[in-house]
Amino acid sequence: MSKTLSNFSSPMKIKTQIYSIPLPLKILFGVVFLLLFFGVWFSKLYVLGPLIAHDLLLLLAFVLSILFNKTVIVRFKPILIVSIIAFFYLVYSIFFIEEALLLKLRQFNLFVYMFVVYGIFCLNVNQDRFVKVVALLKWVGIVSVVTQVIYLIVGILFLSDFTLFGTSNYVYFSPLVIMGIIVFAAYALAKNSWPLYLLAIVTSVFLGHSSAFLAVIGVLGIGLLIKIKTQQRLAVVVLLVAFVFMAKLLSAEFNDNNAKWRLFFWQHIVDRSFDNHHFGVFGHGFGNPYMTLEYAQFIADTIQSKHMLGRSKPLIRWTTGPHNSFLSIMFHVGFFPFLIFLSSFVPVVKKMFTAPIRLFSFEDRFLILSLVGLSIWCSFNVVLELPHSSILFWIVVFATLFQLSNAKKEK
Repeated sequence: MSKTLSNFSSPMKIKTQIYSIPLPLKILFGVVFLLLFFGVWFSKLYVLGPLIAHDLLLLLAFVLSILFNKTVIVRFKPILIVSIIAFFYLVYSIFFIEEALLLKLRQFNLFVYMFVVYGIFCLNVNQDRFVKVVALLKWVGIVSVVTQVIYLIVGILFLSDFTLFGTSNYVYFSPLVIMGIIVFAAYALAKNSWPLYLLAIVTSVFLGHSSAFLAVIGVLGIGLLIKIKTQQRLAVVVLLVAFVFMAKLLSAEFNDNNAKWRLFFWQHIVDRSFDNHHFGVFGHGFGNPYMTLEYAQFIADTIQSKHMLGRSKPLIRWTTGPHNSFLSIMFHVGFFPFLIFLSSFVPVVKKMFTAPIRLFSFEDRFLILSLVGLSIWCSFNVVLELPHSSILFWIVVFATLFQLSNAKKEK
């Protein structure tokens, strides 16, 4: 590439480059940093009826992207196809599923955030601007780690009720900070900086989320994978899978009722996607509960987890996904459209397993490792369904696919 991230080595330079990107991208990354600093408060800030500031700003960036750009370049077609399929499911659900419209729209937000970021990215990012997007992603990681470290120091020194390892104790400044730390781990390994990676892994330990720690470890695993000979990479993958299973078997963090609840829920989603009504072909659309009442009772009887019965939150079975955002996608649109979605990532997998290390640029390593880490995080949590965590993942997805498609053209 004609430009590298070395051009953006100081805060002053990155500030200068922000001024040179289009307004829609400024708004998009502005939302990212607002989520980083203000978290759920910002993502739930109602400003106009049922509309929240987060959604209005994204809508503004999307509309401005359309108005400012006369040329449309269709990229990442599988993502576009799945977005269209999801829209048709929404139309069907509005007329044929008997639930409140706002409930259907809330579930549909998963695809709204995906498509809006898709549109903003495709309409505004070219080769020149792409370098600045990657630089901004780097700064999301750096600012996240700095913010979390300051939060921990202030909490330990000045808050009497602040604890690092309490029962079910999550210790993070905001949900997006967790994702930023994962991006920072990818940045550290892309720079071959073990001190920075050590900072990322230590910070992840104190988040209180075992899946965040697993994501940072997963970044390391793939970082090692792309450094070895292509013939040896399968063995590394086997070792990584073995590590995950050993962690599940030996660690209380991965083998408690919380983990069992996830596994039960995942199985339930898969079973319902392939039942006699859907056959893996049809999705459930929008407005159906993620978990049936009968299965919620089964979980309550099996592991004494009763919150999905909805006694304190009647709509919880509709609003709480399976803690795996990818399974949520499959639930809504069906298994075969889900495979179309997954086909977007074939270039990423192909690059990881077949390209020698000399063909990996800094941008390749940084973006692929970020995508892997964030995908692990999304595989164990409700991420893409929610406004306070979704858009960073999609920015990384489209940046990675853009980078790999351009690298292929340069060959």
